[in-house]
Amino acid sequence: MKEIVPLIVLLLIPIFSPLVQAVGYERECLDNTTMQTTIRREVCDEDGCYNMTITESTNCEYGCIEGDIEGTAKCKTAPWLVTLLILLVVLGLASLGYYMLG
Repeated sequence: MKEIVPLIVLLLIPIFSPLVQAVGYERECLDNTTMQTTIRREVCDEDGCYNMTITESTNCEYGCIEGDIEGTAKCKTAPWLVTLLILLVVLGLASLGYYMLG
């Protein structure tokens, strides 16, 4: 819950201040089970502009994998979910073939 509160605050800032610009975000694997997300924003008010950075760590239950492009890491999908999706696609194609041919 402690990690969610800064993210919620950062997402609510544009509602209350029209002078907030998203600069970007980056995701990287710290180790095989932890993904770190860094969100950067530029906030401007009457006194000037400053940068705001929030870092959030996510525990990846099935492992963390780096993306093809730097800063695009993601958590691995659960193996049982991948197996279920493949099974559903095969069953769907088999039933379609059965109705088309039969």
